[in-house]
Amino acid sequence: MSPELTGYASIDKPWLKHYSTQQLSVEFTPMSMYQLMEKRNREHLSDIALSYFGTKVTFSKLFSEIDAVAKALCQLGVKQGDIVMMGMPNTPEAVYIYYAVNKIGAVLNSFDPRTATEEIKKDIIISKSKVALVIDAILPKMENILPELPVERIIVISPFESMPVPVRAFLKAKNKKQLPNAKEYLSWGNFLKTGSAFYNDIPNIFAPNQPALIVHTGGSTGRPKGVILSNESCNALIYQLIHSNLEFKRQTVFLNILPPFIALGLINATHLVACLGIQDILIPSFEPEDFPNLVLKHKPNVIMGGPIHFHMMLKSEKMAHADLSFIEICVSGGDKMPLETQKKVQAFLKEHHAKANFCIGYGATETSAGTACMPNRGFRFESVGIPYLKNIMEVYDIDTGEKLRGYGKIGELRVNAPTLMLGYFGENSNETEKVIWTDKNGLKWYCTGDLAHFDSDGYLYIDGRIKRIITRRGFKIYPSYVEQLILEHPAVKECAVVGVPDSEEISIPVANIVLREEFASEENRKEVIAYIRETIARELPEYSQMAGYNFLQELPTTAIGKLDFKKLEQLGILKE
Repeated sequence: MSPELTGYASIDKPWLKHYSTQQLSVEFTPMSMYQLMEKRNREHLSDIALSYFGTKVTFSKLFSEIDAVAKALCQLGVKQGDIVMMGMPNTPEAVYIYYAVNKIGAVLNSFDPRTATEEIKKDIIISKSKVALVIDAILPKMENILPELPVERIIVISPFESMPVPVRAFLKAKNKKQLPNAKEYLSWGNFLKTGSAFYNDIPNIFAPNQPALIVHTGGSTGRPKGVILSNESCNALIYQLIHSNLEFKRQTVFLNILPPFIALGLINATHLVACLGIQDILIPSFEPEDFPNLVLKHKPNVIMGGPIHFHMMLKSEKMAHADLSFIEICVSGGDKMPLETQKKVQAFLKEHHAKANFCIGYGATETSAGTACMPNRGFRFESVGIPYLKNIMEVYDIDTGEKLRGYGKIGELRVNAPTLMLGYFGENSNETEKVIWTDKNGLKWYCTGDLAHFDSDGYLYIDGRIKRIITRRGFKIYPSYVEQLILEHPAVKECAVVGVPDSEEISIPVANIVLREEFASEENRKEVIAYIRETIARELPEYSQMAGYNFLQELPTTAIGKLDFKKLEQLGILKE
């Protein structure tokens, strides 16, 4: 350890040496998300903000459409502090709603339209929302629960609204959805017409430290929670990314496959992209298999996705001989990616002439989606990069709660950041204190629940989830270690080790394995099991031996593409 380092990351902040003096001197000006976006684009009104099936929306038109939506919301009685529900995929209307709600000082509660009906009902009731703006595909859900809802208006939006006129007319006629005969329902067009009766000035409100967004967590290890974010927390992420080492450029092109009901979609893929003046290509619906075709069609300079999207890139026949020199920034987040896959994606990008390195990012909904990212230069495998410039991070012993001294030591990662949430929403509000810890100096830290370590250069490495630690007969098993060993077998494509409840041992480890297609035979299953037993016996303590194995065609995922560990735990053990 270098003599000038104390060994405590939060004191040394070794990541700061990767930032320039100019970057470190950046100060954040408190304002609303709308105000920040407008400020950064008021001199670029003719630049393209959004692209949707051939329709180009300039910043001039974006501001005009935001004002039209803001007027209509005000005419319907939406005021500062009211919660407005939005259940939409990626369409221009979702962007207009996002900024209009923010401009008038209301709070946007964005939910996944695929959410179960009862969950939608509960969320609207807890939010006390008078207005909900939803995609027309979920009309049957809304009809079923309408009598129990506090909403006065449900605005129904077709995904075809912003398509070019001939295409829109054809698709609307072909997919016509009749609005229910109830006063609560308004079409998008009639909703906007109501705004023509609003004769006052449109409010442009910023209230310090007040809720601006309610975004829902992924629910991969527990029930999804609503996270309350302020304007300041969301904007702090934008400021830090603008002054990061990712080297974004105005009017480059971004392929937006991230839905506007997750933090990464709302903040990075919508707000960041708009503030940077990047053209946002909105993709409302697609399957991971479509990702390579979309990249080749739109030739984006910036792409963000999860491990599944880059896996599809590797196996795509169309991409095998493609020129990817247009890719300047390439970021993966949302879930852990095996080292072998990282190396394959990086090699693939270079072989196909991409200018980008393959950058892994790290964050949580509770920290406005981002806390660290790999610089486009200075890239290292396995690491998720360096903390953003205003963040402080530290690793704590999971048993004693004390700071761990020494780089390379693994413990729970805690984050003090200007992007920190205000708290959890509704029925989960009492869980805020479980994850937000205030130290003796009054600093608030988000206890991530992730196992991590730093190296002495300030690079962060994620080693697993504390919730996924399996306690067997009083001994701790770290699933990520076991998974890495299993993945070294050439027949194994994917694996996830989970703990299954056991009456005698408290919890027992089970390996859930997907074999590569060419190895999917009973004989290979037996060989893989034998390999796992031998390897664990050689590399790990005896209590780390698997209690059972599930060989699956694919690992289950949540609605936003993360591994669904709850479902894996519920599988139990498939006996040999």
